[in-house]
Amino acid sequence: MFKLALVAALSAGVAYSVTVPLTVVRRDDDSAFPSPSVTRNITGGDPYAFVNVDTYFYCATIYVSGTPFIVQVDTGSSDLLLDTANQILSNTINTGIGGVLAYGDGSMVAAGNITLADVTWGAFTVHNQAWVDAPNSNVTVPGLFQGVLGIGPPSSARLLTQITAVGASAQVNGYAFLDHVFSSDPEAPNIITFHLARNEYGLADGGELTIGEINQTYSAISSTPQLPTILEEHWATTVDAVVVSGFPITKKDINSSASVNGWNGVLDTGTPTFTAPWPIIEAIYGSLPGAHPNTDRPYKTYDLPCDTKINVSMIIGGVEYPIHPIDLIISEIGDDGNLKCTGAIEYVPGLEADVEMILGTTFLRNVYSLYDFGSWARAGSTPPFTQLLSITDQDQAWAEFDRMNEARLKDLINSNQDDEDTSTSSLKSGTSAAPNDKVDAAGALGDRDASDVDLSGIIRNTYIIMGLLGLIIALLIALAVVIVLKGKKAQKYARVNFREPAAESKPFTFTDVDRPSAEYTTPYSEGES
Repeated sequence: MFKLALVAALSAGVAYSVTVPLTVVRRDDDSAFPSPSVTRNITGGDPYAFVNVDTYFYCATIYVSGTPFIVQVDTGSSDLLLDTANQILSNTINTGIGGVLAYGDGSMVAAGNITLADVTWGAFTVHNQAWVDAPNSNVTVPGLFQGVLGIGPPSSARLLTQITAVGASAQVNGYAFLDHVFSSDPEAPNIITFHLARNEYGLADGGELTIGEINQTYSAISSTPQLPTILEEHWATTVDAVVVSGFPITKKDINSSASVNGWNGVLDTGTPTFTAPWPIIEAIYGSLPGAHPNTDRPYKTYDLPCDTKINVSMIIGGVEYPIHPIDLIISEIGDDGNLKCTGAIEYVPGLEADVEMILGTTFLRNVYSLYDFGSWARAGSTPPFTQLLSITDQDQAWAEFDRMNEARLKDLINSNQDDEDTSTSSLKSGTSAAPNDKVDAAGALGDRDASDVDLSGIIRNTYIIMGLLGLIIALLIALAVVIVLKGKKAQKYARVNFREPAAESKPFTFTDVDRPSAEYTTPYSEGES
């Protein structure tokens, strides 16, 4: 799993070790924790619940102590991590060992205690499976998936390494989920296979995954070349050439001093795009009308017209694998609300020196892939290898691109409009968390379209109306005072007895009727009627 900048929410990476302090809390009797065991479950349909999430991520549902988690299925790493924030799990064992999993360029880190629990995925339950309990990890994407299930080479498993580093390997079994599954039936093939499907818009649409068997729809994969793994920690093979519009480009074509004529390419279901050296990306997109390098992204690619259509294929093991044109362009709604399209092949700096290409789902949607663990699994003895079967017809893909692309762009526009309509509906109904004049005013407009609403004008008019109301109220109060005073003059009050003014005081000049007094009695004083 590699970290890529597809959109802000997309995150992926290939696991590699980082230097961190590790601790272990030993049991008083120094005895081992419960050992893993495997149970085969009886299931029907698709036992692995392999689906897409947010149109880019291929995920599955696993159960940890009976609690479901949506996890990204990742051939680029080997460990299981879960973000357990807001989850309360029962029947788990905290080993007291700190586990750290780093992904991509090291900025994505899952840290927490190594925990044991029963983990069920499809047809298999591994009891006392080790995993990292990492609440609020930045590796997962809240609301999309809550963990990563690594199914890569065991040599990339970090938990086993970290458990060994603190001298706890006798206490805790840190092997990966698939390794336990393969060890439970040594006679079964140590293989997994993937068919990553796309929908009518060219976006991720689940697919099929098998463990220990081949999907018979794609049984022809058995006769395709076995591609030896060329890197110890990755499902990597040699990419012989990249074919752009019918012209093959080799490594020596862009670097005459290269010692070999192919690139190391990692097959990674956890990467939602495709990475390559910049000269390859220039060769693919650079000469297209309207294309220009995008310098605003952390990973370089090209901004493209949204109707860009191009033929690209990969030659691996002497076999050409076409990539559907719909997979070579990413369409999204930008921050300004307008359509934005970019190349799905990116240049990513800072990867491991021996990783030159990452063949993510941009490529893998075009093949049925098989991964044979061989001796990488404890139960195996043969060399590990991969096999690929092309499932994209280049001519058909070219012919159907315009229809698919138009449907995808319309769907994006409609989805964005639906989001705006939802926001407007909330505004009209006055259901915001904090009531305010704008919401109340908009709610009073009933069925008027949101685009016709001038909230600033409404507020300005509200202030004018309030001012007029205030003036009217003031006039009414003044009128009431005048009426009361006139009424008082007409009433027959008892005569008021005045005190004689002090000798030094200036005598009043008012008439007796109007003369004010500092001391008086009212008609309602005691003894009066």
